[in-house]
Amino acid sequence: MPIKNDLTEAKEANDFLADVVLDKPEMVCGSSGEHTKNLILLLGETLKDSSMKKETQAKFGKFLNNISSNQSLSDSLAETFNQLTDLQKKRFDKATKLAN
Repeated sequence: MPIKNDLTEAKEANDFLADVVLDKPEMVCGSSGEHTKNLILLLGETLKDSSMKKETQAKFGKFLNNISSNQSLSDSLAETFNQLTDLQKKRFDKATKLAN
């Protein structure tokens, strides 16, 4: 990940990943959230219209909303979000708006 050359496969893989992080976030993020930073950085690259459907973006948006309210992750997540480019931050904003 991210899948860059096969956009059809990317859309399916991203949708699968979105389902997993919503249903069993600990499988991707780790039992104490230790891998959440890596997922955030990955999403910064993949949250775009060409590599995922709007429904998938909305699923990731819901996940982002869920983790942003998690107090135990908030400090490390703020640090990670600060590493994102402006374009990546706009992608996150779009995804969280689609989730609402």
